[in-house]
Amino acid sequence: MLARFALALGAVAALCSTAAGAAGTRAFTVDAALSAPYPDLLTASPDHRALLWTVHARGARNLALWKDGTVRLVTHETADDGQDLSDPQLLADGTAVLYARGGSNQSDTEGGTNPNPLGLAEPPSRRIVLTSLASGTSYEVGEGIHPVLSPKGDRVAWEAHGSAMVATLATTDGGATWTVGKPAPPFTVRGAVSELTWSPDGTRLAFTIDRGDHAWVGAYTLGAPNVVYVAPGFEQDGMPAWSPDGTKIAFVRRPGPAYRDDPAYDPPSSAPWSLVVADARSGAGHVVWTADRGTGHTYASYSLGGPSLWWSGDGQRIAFLWEKTGWIHLDAIDARGGAARDLTPGRFEVEQVAPTADGRALLYTSNQGDLDRRHVWRVGFAGGVPARVTGGDDSQWTPVGLADGSVAYVNGGWAAPPQVTHLDGGATHALVAAPAPREYPGDAFV
Repeated sequence: MLARFALALGAVAALCSTAAGAAGTRAFTVDAALSAPYPDLLTASPDHRALLWTVHARGARNLALWKDGTVRLVTHETADDGQDLSDPQLLADGTAVLYARGGSNQSDTEGGTNPNPLGLAEPPSRRIVLTSLASGTSYEVGEGIHPVLSPKGDRVAWEAHGSAMVATLATTDGGATWTVGKPAPPFTVRGAVSELTWSPDGTRLAFTIDRGDHAWVGAYTLGAPNVVYVAPGFEQDGMPAWSPDGTKIAFVRRPGPAYRDDPAYDPPSSAPWSLVVADARSGAGHVVWTADRGTGHTYASYSLGGPSLWWSGDGQRIAFLWEKTGWIHLDAIDARGGAARDLTPGRFEVEQVAPTADGRALLYTSNQGDLDRRHVWRVGFAGGVPARVTGGDDSQWTPVGLADGSVAYVNGGWAAPPQVTHLDGGATHALVAAPAPREYPGDAFV
């Protein structure tokens, strides 16, 4: 063991010595090699005219905003305290940002905990934060994870200890100061609540209720006396997605366990997964599509964060990821039912997916024609030949469609640190919120 460690240490020393020579007088160190800021969680504003993302720089996590052609940091944390930022969102009127600050994004029921690397006597909590863009003042909304803003920006819902919570947000001076209402559970149900999502008009919430051996999708109208259980059964339902007009909810249905007394010992089911579409008011629904038996019959949430089902802007089609061919592809069906159409045929994997701003097409990342890299592609909900949006020696990921038809994404390569990039009319523009430090030895990488 000691001999192997000595050999590994010698190899690292030799690499650093060689790289230092290649970089001239600049020393190549592990700290310098890891010093470049890392952008993540790129997302668009509700009107698709601004961009928001997280920036990790030397352990400190902050939010960056691109709006009206200008990039700036919204938060100014400097400590490497282990408290991550997640779920960044811009309010509809563009006056404030909302995000979660804390460690694990897992719920308490999934074993999620918050790190305390500084050994604070009073450990930090996972909390929801609102920050004014005008004043820079931050307001604690509540404790929990996975916040979701209502479309109007006047409410926020989130998960806390397996329950749903909602608080109101109000401003009377254009967003300089805010009043945050007292958090309260909008409803109480048996089971752990997750996957909260607002209806397009912001008056209702869809969510998943996990009861162990089965899970249901629920819908609740704010202030109503009853929760609507959406096409309930004995399966594992989840990942609800509202139709654009708010009249329907689509969700994924997976088979329930055969051994209900102890689901942990349940063997994999041979029954395929399905898609269900239901009336959002009554909860009545039906299966509109079922996966074939064999390859791809077992569902897995392949999308790297975010939704797993995507409605077209006209509400006529639903897109999803399916491993029918042994490759993860993007498929679509008529929302009324019917056979699935492979939108991305070929021997490659599809990873991240995002609808364009007009809802007519889908942006996605794949290694099509370049197995060792990821590039952005575009394909219509109705099908057609996919169009390559990006390429080159670097990889691109986390695509976001903007209102003018342009595209933003994160670009990075073996020698180029990742950075948010805007592609407009064939020209690319780096959106740099925190530049790489002078000691970053990118030109020494081999």
